[in-house]
Amino acid sequence: MEIDHRIVAGDKEADKFISSYDKIIKSAEFTPKNAKNATDFDSFAEVAYWLEKRGHVNKFYDDVTRDVIDETIKNIETYN
Repeated sequence: MEIDHRIVAGDKEADKFISSYDKIIKSAEFTPKNAKNATDFDSFAEVAYWLEKRGHVNKFYDDVTRDVIDETIKNIETYN
């Protein structure tokens, strides 16, 4: 937050804080590649897949055409 406040304020010392922050993150190995666990998701598609495997169905899937995408899906289903 301190870095954000300094950037917004136009403080020229913000670069020093950013540099210090980067050094701390690297020395403590708080990088994204080290934070990955087997239970973490890489994308929202994985979250949706996980929910669907457990029986979750979105409430808005009620066969009502809401936009052009819904209409396109119905057209493809009808064609197939």
